[in-house]
Amino acid sequence: MDLVEHDVRFGEVGPGRLLHHARLFHLLVVAAEALCERVGDPFPAAVAAGRIPYAPVDVRASFVRYPRHGETVAVEGTPLSVGESSVTVGYTLRRADDDARFGTATVAHVTLDEAWRPSPIPGDARERLRDAVGAFPGVAHELEPDDADVGASPFTRRTTVRSPQIEAVGAGYFEEYFREIAMALEERLERRGRSLGERSGPTYPYVPTAAAFEFRRPVAFEDEVAVEGRLVEAADAGGDADRPRGHYRFRGEDWTTRLRGVVEYGRFDADGRRVDRGP
Repeated sequence: MDLVEHDVRFGEVGPGRLLHHARLFHLLVVAAEALCERVGDPFPAAVAAGRIPYAPVDVRASFVRYPRHGETVAVEGTPLSVGESSVTVGYTLRRADDDARFGTATVAHVTLDEAWRPSPIPGDARERLRDAVGAFPGVAHELEPDDADVGASPFTRRTTVRSPQIEAVGAGYFEEYFREIAMALEERLERRGRSLGERSGPTYPYVPTAAAFEFRRPVAFEDEVAVEGRLVEAADAGGDADRPRGHYRFRGEDWTTRLRGVVEYGRFDADGRRVDRGP
């Protein structure tokens, strides 16, 4: 079903005036909120009742092109499976004016109570989600979150979760994890001698083409966290130099892993298209 249409605005784009990938992940949460309104379990009511609505716990996404400034992104959502407290949704992101596909994602959403334990989805909403279960084109990669090996000496970015980074229940917002990962990667590139800007020109590297993440427990307001990563250049393993892969995890104040995942990167041009090679 059609859930969201979003116009790409001036402040949402990065190099090449392409919509930043963190914002694409934000649109998945916006779409989930719209879906829940459709089935009669709106987010505001869930939060008011002490529930944490439809938290993403497993995310798989692949992107074949990126929206540009001035384009409109349409997000479709299809429930794929429904449990007592969870629903897995397949999302398709398209350009609104001609249906050119930007990417697809699957997200397993789990509703939680205030102690972060699974909480049942209201019965009527659960039945409506089950009635809407349908077909989905799939996600075009085989990455797994448990491949997120950051190694014995990962590069690290330490930060504190601040008020602009949280959502309605006081946890770090979904989009912000991907922003922090991007900043950790860019700092790593600078330490290796060439920044992201220096590597960019008519084409733009380190743009995600595939991602797989597992969310174990959110980070909360004013938590100190460490974003740890390991960057694997595919050429080091005999592969394509334009397909590096990042392995990441977030660790909270108690040093337990809160989030882990893998991102595969590609190079894109200013039209939002994947290119095989670039300067």
